[in-house]
Amino acid sequence: MYYGNVQNQNHSALLPANFADCLTFMKNALTAPVTDGTTAAVNDECVAHYQCYLTKASAEATFESHLKFYDVQFMVRGDELLGIAHTDTLEPAGDYDPDRDLVTYQQPAVATGAVVLHAGDFAIVGPCDAHQPGVALGDPEEVEKIVIKVPVIIQ
Repeated sequence: MYYGNVQNQNHSALLPANFADCLTFMKNALTAPVTDGTTAAVNDECVAHYQCYLTKASAEATFESHLKFYDVQFMVRGDELLGIAHTDTLEPAGDYDPDRDLVTYQQPAVATGAVVLHAGDFAIVGPCDAHQPGVALGDPEEVEKIVIKVPVIIQ
């Protein structure tokens, strides 16, 4: 997992090309309106998915991971807790869904890690990073978020 804020200038030098393109896209998106359910091309390989939703209690949020894509979870407006766990420490809740590139997991018995996403913050989660998006910091709140799908390149 990689965590940061789009205003930090050091990220561009540290990230591979596709992620640097995402960073530029996120900086531009920070002031634009978010329309739930829409998508936009970041570049020829990466797609941004716009989401608006009400955060919820941790017990109601699902851990998930993806095998073919990294997720760049970018908070445009609002705050949420993004739970993080290694996939090998969780029990799958079902089979891998190749059409959605999705594995869901049962709630863990013990606490896992988490990062707080405020406006401008992003987290890059890879195939071994189960993540639990949409968790409220306290009372549920409306958030606007963009999830960018970046393909995993296997060499």
